[in-house]
Amino acid sequence: MIQFTIPGEVVAKGRPRFGNGRVFTPARTVAYERLVRVYARQAMAGLKPLEGPLQLSMVAIFAIPKAWTKARLATCLEAPEYVVKRPDLSNAVKAAEDGMNGIVWLDDDQVADLHIIKIYGAEPALHITVTPLPANAVRRM
Repeated sequence: MIQFTIPGEVVAKGRPRFGNGRVFTPARTVAYERLVRVYARQAMAGLKPLEGPLQLSMVAIFAIPKAWTKARLATCLEAPEYVVKRPDLSNAVKAAEDGMNGIVWLDDDQVADLHIIKIYGAEPALHITVTPLPANAVRRM
């Protein structure tokens, strides 16, 4: 099992941009994927990328809005509230997955089981856990 945390605001994968006859990834996305790579390398501590099917679990923590009352803030710190605003959950996953390619795993197509939640919390961050799965076991829902 590999676990690590990327501190700071969670950045979703930006849509490709077009300019000067070229397609490019937005600078903010590129910078976030580089940040993910730094923390992923630290977590792997020189280990080879994982092979086979993997479970990816993420907890995306977003800053509590400044407009919230003290009472709502206190309640949220005791029992976190789900985030139901941008970024889209799938786009947040994609930026982190792409940043881990070649470091935590060979390619993000190895992720066979995905769990992610978006909640408000005191410190924005993305908590990541990657767990190898048995090749022949399928959990029933």
